[in-house]
Amino acid sequence: MVCHYDNITVAKALAARLVVRDRRAREREPDCAIKLEGFITDIDDLLAKDPRRLTDVFAVLNRHFPLHGCTMDEASRIVMKSKYFKSVGINGPMHVFSLSSETGFSRGVYVSFGLWDDNGDSHLPFAMWSPPFL
Repeated sequence: MVCHYDNITVAKALAARLVVRDRRAREREPDCAIKLEGFITDIDDLLAKDPRRLTDVFAVLNRHFPLHGCTMDEASRIVMKSKYFKSVGINGPMHVFSLSSETGFSRGVYVSFGLWDDNGDSHLPFAMWSPPFL
């Protein structure tokens, strides 16, 4: 069977989308607590303005994620400071943090992200309208 992919083109496309970091590069990243505090400040500011586009919310997520080496106690303490904090739960080997600007009278934005218990790295930062459109 003949491969119909141009392997060089595929490799270049992957290289453009993947960032391989060595240990030294990772150590130069801002501390998790600093990045998470910045995220909470920025997301609270944005949600207070009642954003009309989810792309604005995703821009905040993209600015602050991924997170690395977070401790659950510290992350919980920081996230719970948010005006929009809703919950923290456990989903297998991960803590999942939820924020929402929804009220009983108006739609809002739901934001969540997970932190792996074993290494404190973030997983799947996400945003959607709340309640979702049907």
